Amino acid sequence: MPEDGGWNDLAMLMTHAFTPSPEEAEREAREASWRDRRGELDRCWTDARTLLLIRFPFFGRLALHLKVHFTERVARMGLRADGNLYLNPHDFPSLPSGQQAYLLAHAVLHLAHGHFARIGHRDPVLWNQATDVVIDEALDQSGLPAPAGFGTPNRNRARWQGLDAEEVYDALVAEAWAGRDGGTRGKPTDVGEAPDPGDCDHGATEVLVRGGLNLSKLMTMWGQWARSAAAHARRAGQIGLGEERFIRPDGPSQLPWDALLHRWIHAQSEPRMNSKRPSRRGVAVARAVEMQTGVRTFLPGQRWDMAPVTVALDLSGSISAREAGAMLAETRGILARYRCSVRVLTFDVEVHEDREISDVRALRPRGGGGTSLVPLTDRLEFDIRRGRPVSGLIVFTDLEAEFPERPPSFAVLFVDVSGGSKVPPFGDVIRCPRPRVGQ
Repeated sequence: MPEDGGWNDLAMLMTHAFTPSPEEAEREAREASWRDRRGELDRCWTDARTLLLIRFPFFGRLALHLKVHFTERVARMGLRADGNLYLNPHDFPSLPSGQQAYLLAHAVLHLAHGHFARIGHRDPVLWNQATDVVIDEALDQSGLPAPAGFGTPNRNRARWQGLDAEEVYDALVAEAWAGRDGGTRGKPTDVGEAPDPGDCDHGATEVLVRGGLNLSKLMTMWGQWARSAAAHARRAGQIGLGEERFIRPDGPSQLPWDALLHRWIHAQSEPRMNSKRPSRRGVAVARAVEMQTGVRTFLPGQRWDMAPVTVALDLSGSISAREAGAMLAETRGILARYRCSVRVLTFDVEVHEDREISDVRALRPRGGGGTSLVPLTDRLEFDIRRGRPVSGLIVFTDLEAEFPERPPSFAVLFVDVSGGSKVPPFGDVIRCPRPRVGQ
């Protein structure tokens, strides 16, 4: 892997802006050969936005915040952090309306997920590829048709399924430095050699920030717009469950996880004698022994070994959007109190995701089928037999599920997000309160 200086050099390879400023784009449009078609082009993209508003209101309401320009400087599209979207005046009108709408939806997801702010010191070309992988997966679930040659090839999508942009980026960098095609180590094969820098113009971001743009504030604003759009689409019954879960794990935790973790998770741990932490209560006894024997001594103390926390999220079709948001909010509460990575599994009739996370945004929730705890408990029992401890399991669910015939060998705490009164055949139960008005 490269030294730190190497990373800085790589990050500078593609940081130039490839899109014009809005003023430059408008000036070029007045002098371009296609200037007489400007009205037609404007109707073209507004029709695509209208299609989103009617059929995909989540994306449509976000697209209202885009500022669209046409320029020949981009092959298909280019996007800036401030919401300026650039489209090619020859390519865009040649696409079917569904594919035009796809490009607008693709652009707003970059902004809603804060990809311009999350780039850090990463290489812009590879970061563009990584974020496109994540967005393509989300748009696949929506049913919008992708333009030919745009996004991640279908043959590669299964490989990245369930990963976040940072994980995809790390894999791309590792492949590039190893030389996928047998190239020599020391220079990524992808960096600086791609003919297309991607659709996000990160070089322009540097210019905008130097000009006074508050990138963090702007990305926060896009997050607020996304939550508002999700709420509107949910009321209209026209939002995919995966889309909303991915965009709004933002609600406040309602449960006192400090007390719950101490009372329940610590209860699953066993005290062990530890000489590195002497017993405070044994000081007097230790002094008496020392006076009698002349040997300085102490008594070992008890240390409670914290049990590994395992969390499971029920993402079946019976889970409402509000309940899904409550699950993510409470998982965030656990992470904040536990202060270390936590093993999280998502499931319906099968386990979809199983990973250690320290931030709820790392999850890629999906599901929607029936509910069965059998595959979940079977996997954990198998892990125990292989030496991976599971002292206790916290399951967020509405309790509308198929349960194993026998209780598992580990303790289970069910968090009922439905607010109902069902009682599971085993385990402890707490009820998750409904979010307060205004939250």
